[in-house]
Amino acid sequence: MACRDDRDWATLARATALDWAAEQRWATLAGRLHDENELDRLLEDWTSSHDRFELAAALREAGVPATAVQRPEERIEADPGTSEWSLWPTVTHRQMGQVRVDGLPVHFSKTDWVMERGAPCLGEHNDLVFGELLGHSSDELAAFGADGVI
Repeated sequence: MACRDDRDWATLARATALDWAAEQRWATLAGRLHDENELDRLLEDWTSSHDRFELAAALREAGVPATAVQRPEERIEADPGTSEWSLWPTVTHRQMGQVRVDGLPVHFSKTDWVMERGAPCLGEHNDLVFGELLGHSSDELAAFGADGVI
């Protein structure tokens, strides 16, 4: 959960319906920072008694920015929010075969991203870059390789 300002805190305090959350000392950023360790403990005690996914959903419904902290496999394999956005596409890597990779968390209607292959291996495109794009001959490329330049 994130309280970006005092208004967010007030929303969180209402959503928790806990007496301590409504105390005036927490109403301002300065007050929350003054007793930050105590506030962290109180929030931890409260959140640990709830299912993290249900609590995050309830807080979002109340208007508090919140999400459940997840282990990588939960986030990749089981989170509908990331699977709906195709955030973990499977690509073919030259040496590793089929692998899941990080996608992009944005989609544009006219210029959406596509990820179809894994990152290149070291030196994989040397012939293209040094030969075709920069104009070096195959003999020069061989000499670069022999000299350890590429």
